Amino acid sequence: MHANSGGTLSNSASLSTTSADADQSNNSATVQTAVDNPCTVPGVTLVTDPTGDESNQLQSYDIQSFSVAEPAGSAQKLVFTLKMASLSTVPPSTTWPVTFFYGQDATGAPQQWFVAMKTDALGTVSFRYGTGSGSTNGSGNLDAGSGFAPDGTITLVVSDSKLTPASGGAPTAGKSLTGFLSRIRLETQTGSALTPDNAPDSVAGTGEYVLSGNAWCSNAAPSPALAATPTSGLAPLTVRFDGSGTDADAGDTIASYTFRFGDGTPPVTQSSPAVSHPYSTPGTYHATLTVTDSRGAESSNAAARDVTVTAGADLAVSSTGPATAKSNTVGTYTITVTNKGPAAATGVVATDKLPLKAAFKSVSVSPAGTCTRATTSNVTTVTCKLNTLAPSAMATITLQAKLTGTVGQVLTNTASATEAGPGDPNAGNDTSSVSTTVVR
Repeated sequence: MHANSGGTLSNSASLSTTSADADQSNNSATVQTAVDNPCTVPGVTLVTDPTGDESNQLQSYDIQSFSVAEPAGSAQKLVFTLKMASLSTVPPSTTWPVTFFYGQDATGAPQQWFVAMKTDALGTVSFRYGTGSGSTNGSGNLDAGSGFAPDGTITLVVSDSKLTPASGGAPTAGKSLTGFLSRIRLETQTGSALTPDNAPDSVAGTGEYVLSGNAWCSNAAPSPALAATPTSGLAPLTVRFDGSGTDADAGDTIASYTFRFGDGTPPVTQSSPAVSHPYSTPGTYHATLTVTDSRGAESSNAAARDVTVTAGADLAVSSTGPATAKSNTVGTYTITVTNKGPAAATGVVATDKLPLKAAFKSVSVSPAGTCTRATTSNVTTVTCKLNTLAPSAMATITLQAKLTGTVGQVLTNTASATEAGPGDPNAGNDTSSVSTTVVR
């Protein structure tokens, strides 16, 4: 499961049948999953507790939940949020703690810590931290930003440096806090305090929180950049997409590039910034790039390029002629120009170069066309304008020429075709040659 930010993800499933269903109300179901975001207060929920289970029926002692966050912009701080049913009245001589374990004490045992709101006998409020369960006044004051609201929200802000155990160093990204517990303490009797509510109710510390670090939460999303070459052309068209111009946040690198090609094919996610993709069908395609940096931040926007693929007209030329001929005899060459589509070809021109010293005799075109000829360096070139050829249409040119040569000489007749538009996606079949050997 993956989400870019905190919130609720929904997964829905449904079924259908070709037969009649008398009750379609149970043919679908949806599951919602809450996604916590450690970068935004209240952050990750550690423990929840039933409403109204406090022993003395006072809402100021009724734990609802507690959470932890490492908000962006905070310099190496943890923010715990302890939610009570209400704090419209704040009773005196009470401790509202969150306890957890981190590091080891001087004996090597797990070190317990507390962060808490406290009131003294006069109802004066303070915010303290220290080692142990919160039964003492602790080591010192919590950071600025700690406070409470009448709706029962208690905010406890502590610098990581204040949680430095005998062994283990201050909390940093990748380290874990474990064994979370809150026991509301009424400090009104000698000896042990009354605890009207506990979370969890088992009074056994629970859960683990792996620190992300405030710097991780402050990570700016990368900004993708996408180049495409070419951005237009005839089908089939292969386009090279390049995201190497993407701007990563300072100190980051781009871990993955996700290309979506806009043609219904699956997205491609890879570590390298460039990929080539073929488009076989004419159309305009909206290709996009999103990226993820080395600290897991995804781009909030997508870079995009539009690719326009047009239908071409594939002209194919074939030709036939005599395999052998005697010198000073007339040879007949037949040239066929076929438009294999898919688009119509406009301004089609067929060109035929007769063999060396061949003397032009005649030319005809079916179904229609106009031809001219010119001779340079003993080579006659016949040019026929075939105008527009529809998809699958063909034109046939029949040429006759008097062939001259010595016995054994190979005479070559070469025919080719061009078009004015829309373009030929396959130039490899635009030319055809016939070889004729001179015999006695």
